Amino acid sequence: MGTIRPFSEEDIPQVIELNTRLFPGSAGLSRADQEFRFREIALRNPWYDPRITSLVHVEQSGKISGFIGIIPRKMTFRGTPVSVGIGQHLMVDKATFAALQLFKAFISGPQDISIADLAADVTKKLWERLGGTTAYTHSIFWRKPLRPIATASQYAKRKKSLSLVGSALAPFASGLDSLLNLIAIAPLHISKPDTRGEELTIDTMLQDLPKFSSGRDLIPAYTKESLKWLFDILSREQRFGALRKVLVKDSVGTNIGWYIYHLNPTGRSEVLQIAGTSGSYREVLHHLLYDAREHGSPEIAGRVDPLFMKEYADRYCLFFPGSAWVLMHSKIPDVVNAINAGNVFLTRLDGDLWFF
Repeated sequence: MGTIRPFSEEDIPQVIELNTRLFPGSAGLSRADQEFRFREIALRNPWYDPRITSLVHVEQSGKISGFIGIIPRKMTFRGTPVSVGIGQHLMVDKATFAALQLFKAFISGPQDISIADLAADVTKKLWERLGGTTAYTHSIFWRKPLRPIATASQYAKRKKSLSLVGSALAPFASGLDSLLNLIAIAPLHISKPDTRGEELTIDTMLQDLPKFSSGRDLIPAYTKESLKWLFDILSREQRFGALRKVLVKDSVGTNIGWYIYHLNPTGRSEVLQIAGTSGSYREVLHHLLYDAREHGSPEIAGRVDPLFMKEYADRYCLFFPGSAWVLMHSKIPDVVNAINAGNVFLTRLDGDLWFF
């Protein structure tokens, strides 16, 4: 049986070896890139708290056979400050018991709320064995084909049986998609919005967040330092495309919301956060879809905000539940109820940052 202890800088070489072996996609990252991520995200994040830290599972031989990233965050619950631990990038070398130990240590930490992001089915089962809860309403993803022919071509090329069809279709995809968008068929046509966008600044985000999160029970407590750090980390991750932060204004210049996403002109763009009110969310989402399409993205996806499910449906988005679970545990009973009800401002900007 191994032991659990806090992750330290001296553990980075072994953790990188474990990461490269268990996550083949990480092999494309240089050692320097991986060292930066583990050091910067786990040990130098702006919320760093030695009491709420990433953990490793160590065998009697001294070999590290498990890791879980735990990033502390500051939030407020109904106006009262609370501490949150965001668990991410769990990896264990052939030992389910090690994963159970890591989760048990995580949940037993001093934070008020524990959240595990982007969890797989096996992780979900372990979490629930320890008394945790699955946030089903926050585990639904939406997806919207913006250039359906290009999207179909890309999917076909990834299928061995359809690869020739996908390759043959690819040269004509752009022209066919342009023609389809001219046809006034609601699921295919994305019209130019009446709203306009400009670069979202940190000052504007901090100033307007209370308006766009009003009435929510659980809200992130951002600062200039934490947002700058977040955007620096996200901007470095070029594999998912360029980071875009757009403030949306109406025809008279009033701020009505914003969106933050990774623009991928050759694949699926991933949305990190959308902010708006019951009266503006629809228009903010419309502007996002138009912006991504105009910049060449064939498809866009994100996590559903349960309070605005109808707005996604009205834009003919497709829904995919259960592909990556949000798991939670709290010492404050009402927190679980609030998250299950969807009445929280909990986005991917507050979730997994590892990108492995």
